[in-house]
Amino acid sequence: MTGRWVSSLLTVSLLLGMGSLSPWVEAQTVLAQERMSEREVMKLLDQAVQHTEQGRPVEAIEILERVLEVARQLQNRQLEAVAFLGIGRNYNLIGQRQKALGSYKQALIIFRETNDRSGEATTLNSIGTVYHALGKRTEALNYYNQALPIRREVGDRSGEASTLNNIGLVYNALGNRTEALNYYSQAFPIMREEGDRSGEAATLNNIGLVYNALGNRTEALNYYSQAFPIMREEGDRSGEAATLNNIALVYYSLGNRTQALNYFNQALLIRREVGDRSGEANTLNNMGLVYNALGNRAEALNYFNQALPIMREVGDRSGEANTLNNMGLVYNALGDRTQALNYYNQALLIRREVGDRPGEATTLNNIGGVYDGLGNQTKALDYYNQALEIARQVGDHPGESSTLTGIGLVYDALGNRSKALDYYNQALEIARQVGDRPGEAATLNNIGTVYDALGNHTEALNYYNQALPITQAVGDRAGEAATIHNIGAVYNDLGNRTEALNYYNQALPIMGEVGSRSGEASTLNNIGLVYYSLGNRTQAFKYFNQALPIRQEVGDRSGEARTLSNMGLVYRDTNQPDKAITYWEDSLNILLSLRSELQKEFRETFLQTNRGPTVALVDILIDQNQPQRAFEWANRVTTYELADYNRLIGVRVANPEAQAALDDWNEQSQQVQALRQQLRDNFSTDLVDQMRDLEAQVNQQAETLANTYPEVAELFEIQPEDLSQLQTILPPGNRCLTTRSPHKYPKRSQHDRPLSPQPRQSQR
Repeated sequence: MTGRWVSSLLTVSLLLGMGSLSPWVEAQTVLAQERMSEREVMKLLDQAVQHTEQGRPVEAIEILERVLEVARQLQNRQLEAVAFLGIGRNYNLIGQRQKALGSYKQALIIFRETNDRSGEATTLNSIGTVYHALGKRTEALNYYNQALPIRREVGDRSGEASTLNNIGLVYNALGNRTEALNYYSQAFPIMREEGDRSGEAATLNNIGLVYNALGNRTEALNYYSQAFPIMREEGDRSGEAATLNNIALVYYSLGNRTQALNYFNQALLIRREVGDRSGEANTLNNMGLVYNALGNRAEALNYFNQALPIMREVGDRSGEANTLNNMGLVYNALGDRTQALNYYNQALLIRREVGDRPGEATTLNNIGGVYDGLGNQTKALDYYNQALEIARQVGDHPGESSTLTGIGLVYDALGNRSKALDYYNQALEIARQVGDRPGEAATLNNIGTVYDALGNHTEALNYYNQALPITQAVGDRAGEAATIHNIGAVYNDLGNRTEALNYYNQALPIMGEVGSRSGEASTLNNIGLVYYSLGNRTQAFKYFNQALPIRQEVGDRSGEARTLSNMGLVYRDTNQPDKAITYWEDSLNILLSLRSELQKEFRETFLQTNRGPTVALVDILIDQNQPQRAFEWANRVTTYELADYNRLIGVRVANPEAQAALDDWNEQSQQVQALRQQLRDNFSTDLVDQMRDLEAQVNQQAETLANTYPEVAELFEIQPEDLSQLQTILPPGNRCLTTRSPHKYPKRSQHDRPLSPQPRQSQR
């Protein structure tokens, strides 16, 4: 039988939620044949297109594989190429990049064999979109630049505009906004000339993305507002939803969470209406990010848990990784580091599996943030450095800047101010190069915190005052509030309480407006400290009492401990020792819980940094003639130096990795016990040497376990039952004594640290 694939019709469709154009080839005709009629083949192709547009790529792939089988039976090479092209596109949609490349390259071979220049250009363009998604910008540009001259050669003006648009996307991802706008400006008039209203709207959408990245929210909204009516006019409901999604992201960046939710909800309704399951999942994911920013962690998890099964249902591995990454953000904000790492590690595996290098860097960056929060600076730097290398490899300049900032935060926490400044200044230079105004402001803010910590308040104010007008210019209300808050902290350090209150009171309503519950609690706590310094205990307690429930609500355990400690301070000064003791004990119990998450090497530093409540509590207990209770607390908040390794025998811990290591240690320990028994039965010097070597090895292994796993380190810490046992062996009438601290607590009150940027999120 003979047959010929007559022609292909190139159309472009909006890649939902991403603002990019990607090609699609549909069959026009196929000759009838015995096994399947032309109408049946066309029906299959139509079904595949519908499944693709409705966010059901797995179903589309299944149908296209049937078309591929028919094409091979017919020995119809053009139909085979079109099937490969469609399969490649759908694999790309679900993040299966290598499979997408395999299918596209099969299509490319056939189009070149059959001298189908239009099909060749379409496939080259499609391969470029895969390399772009993989973060391989140079490769993406290589394929786009092969596609562009062919499209011009065959007079495919719409295809030319599509490729120009995609080149613009690459330059935008590289942080080269000027070049991105240059290519979009070439694409736009062609689309208008060709009457391609959908393509025109898509390009307007992409220009909006550039201005949003530049921090020019007003201009971004201007372009989105031009795109939206065109999509509505064309009946492009999917494109309409994508634009609403992008408008929502602008309001999210502006800190206007209410408006962001309004637009996300409109996008969600449309995506459900048109059956776009992938788009629905992406919007649910973004709504989760808004609720997380509002401090409503339960609602954030609710939305992420709605998005995750849909991502899995449609086979969107990249989207699944995004959502897992964002769930990690929530658990990290709740202070549940173990669960945060669990979700980040799931996301990391998928991102590596699908070859999503920029996403891999984002998750590595966030894991680094968790370890920094745990006080494990060594591991934090390891992950940040992995992220930094990838960001530089793929040309992700904004990601590079973000990771440099993270490394700066680590060195800042370690007290290495000069290194912190070095990394912040590198981040600042990149932010300015790529026109990242919000990033520039955040980095200026961080540099200010270093100078504040160094006691150079003039220089701190200089940097904060550079950051403030930028946050105001780009409409970053959350960044504006954080910077105003930090200026207030400087004035408080300078003893200018009036000016401190002025800035804190400017920051507070903005924090409430943008839904920054953590920032609101921090500011309320610090206003309370100002009133405490002014001797107004009533006002101080009022603000502490407002901060406390917010910190409990958002799961800020460290902040909760600081505020409880400050409230204990007020009760002490107002002659209510019983209440002071209760609040300080509550504060210390939280700190001990936080210590239990740290590796051994960071425990002593953590306790020294948070020693204020301990000193105050021990002092007041001695004043109240409660030496035994003072003794218990003084010992509980020290950390062990010599370990009783017998504590590890037969114990169970929650961490499976730590438990496996403990099981191995217990086996070795049993061998030591067996050698001891042999010595009792049959003494020999050789056996003694063997036992000592093995015992030393077992003890070293135990020390390594304690240094590696916080759960194991916690087993060695002094517990109340240990102290009770110690007291029983003391001679009757004897008590353990503690030494009073040489200065009354607090030399400095429990002031919140300056506010810093958040971890990188995955938005789609």
